[in-house]
Amino acid sequence: MPRRAIPPVRQSRRGVCSALLAGLLAVLVTAACGADSGTTAEVEEDASGALIIDSEEIADGELWAAAQDQGGFTMYTGQSEPQEAALVEAFQDQTGLSVDLTHIPTGRLFERIQSEHAAGVSQADVIRHTDRTLWRSHADEGVLQPYCPLFLDEVVNQELLEENCMFTPTIQSIYAIGYNSALIQPDDAPQSWTDLLDPRWEDSVGLTHIGVGGSAWGRDLFLRDTHGVEYWENLADQSPYIAGSGSVITQELARGEIEVGMVLPGTQALAQEGGAPVATVVPSDGVPSYIEWAGIAAGAENLEAAQVFMNWTMSLAGQTVVTEEIGSYSLRADAPPPTWNGEEQPPIEELDFVFPETTEAYVTDRDAAQAEWFTIFGYQPS
Repeated sequence: MPRRAIPPVRQSRRGVCSALLAGLLAVLVTAACGADSGTTAEVEEDASGALIIDSEEIADGELWAAAQDQGGFTMYTGQSEPQEAALVEAFQDQTGLSVDLTHIPTGRLFERIQSEHAAGVSQADVIRHTDRTLWRSHADEGVLQPYCPLFLDEVVNQELLEENCMFTPTIQSIYAIGYNSALIQPDDAPQSWTDLLDPRWEDSVGLTHIGVGGSAWGRDLFLRDTHGVEYWENLADQSPYIAGSGSVITQELARGEIEVGMVLPGTQALAQEGGAPVATVVPSDGVPSYIEWAGIAAGAENLEAAQVFMNWTMSLAGQTVVTEEIGSYSLRADAPPPTWNGEEQPPIEELDFVFPETTEAYVTDRDAAQAEWFTIFGYQPS
């Protein structure tokens, strides 16, 4: 039977760094919660009052003036806590706008957003989480308002764009294999997804459950499609440690409670920078990717500040923060590859990248496949 992780605590607004610094999870966000972002950018206002960052216009004079009057916006996110903290900090450093942040894992965040909207009490201006299927539900329910951020022409994979601009791909992340570098030598670490099925790793593998969000669903759809449902069954036989957050998997690796796991490289990199004994391997048998989507809530009170954030996220400055500060891949070709613990990673074209969210099965098989996964693993989220 799988071991169950203690559910992660909901992150309150205004305090993403201070709250996360409690306990061992502090290792994951030490780098993210510094006084200044590590990524430099040239910020200026031109004669018309437009906001210019690294030679790109992020907001014209009218939009920028309105955003400054608002001072900031409220954001609901399902993205990994330390990664979102790093991204938000860089945005605040470069623009001076504040972000009132609430973090909840994607599955629970979706439920909260839908229920708040139904009750007419939505508090978010910007929403970010994974799972394209859930985003289309948001759009169908009237949760979102259309906004086409600047720089969408720079997105390499145009198949990821929604025609109505109800929501936008903002970050391209991957799943990889992590291990505790104090317990395992690099030559002994798993190099492929099938290596995790080695009897050596029984009772020592960690992973998030399939219902966490689009990231885990895309990962497990990829594993089922490439290795058959037998992969799920054989992984369940390893008695894995199952958690409701990717940050928890990295935390448990750092503590040595598990030795290997399915991890988010950006979270791993931030932990390494904080001194945690963790390392990451890009698997040789395929790299499942997923998108962190974002959109503006239908009733956004700070609309212009939200629009500036969306523009900045898709700008070269924003996408460079994505690669250099949170270790994810950019949606733009002109941004550098990600950096993990100071080491630049291979560009997308050199990896066996897979895009589960662009397949029909991602939508049609989701509910039935997740139910099957929970049955195989004998697990239900609390």
